[in-house]
Amino acid sequence: RHVSGPNCVGMQNKARNAKGDILRESNQIIEDSFDKWATKPRNCDVRNRATFRAMQRLAVRIMARDGECFIRLVKNFGNSPYRFALQIIPADMVDEGYWDERRGIRCGIEYDEWGAAVAYHVRQDKLSSFTYLHGGNGRIYQRIPAEEMIHLFVEEFPDQSRGIPWVVAAMIRLHQLGMYEEAEVMAARLGASKMGFLTAPEGDGKALA
Repeated sequence: RHVSGPNCVGMQNKARNAKGDILRESNQIIEDSFDKWATKPRNCDVRNRATFRAMQRLAVRIMARDGECFIRLVKNFGNSPYRFALQIIPADMVDEGYWDERRGIRCGIEYDEWGAAVAYHVRQDKLSSFTYLHGGNGRIYQRIPAEEMIHLFVEEFPDQSRGIPWVVAAMIRLHQLGMYEEAEVMAARLGASKMGFLTAPEGDGKALA
């Protein structure tokens, strides 16, 4: 609500001619085409489920929960009339446990000698693929070039490979708060279950009240 906004990120084209004048008619045609692509799930989502706005909101939720979000740019996608669509890949599909120092792979991401991402190795447990590679841990991965992937995360330190969940700083406090609430509810239940009885002095066992 407060990140992507009520209307989410849109597009405003500002193409100009050789004189520097804005091409209003051409820009309007491009913007109208973008709106048609963005507002139809069958155009922009490989799953045919979400509009571009819905995918942005989903990406923000994933960022908060997992600390990162992977979005694949699928070019020449046959099911879309625009031949282009997006695929949101769950963060756990880019295996943090996949390391191969000889190939420069750390946390499922392949780097060059400068530390720039070259490719992302995505597990194929749940996703369909076109190219398969076998990882060192016996799992099957798809190697996706970096130019086809958007890796969203807030970088906290140099050479950071993966994102950190936004709620991590409060997790211990939230856990303690949850245990406190559970204890309070249990104490209230025990308190509400207490009963008292008055019996006759003769001790005949009959309760008076």
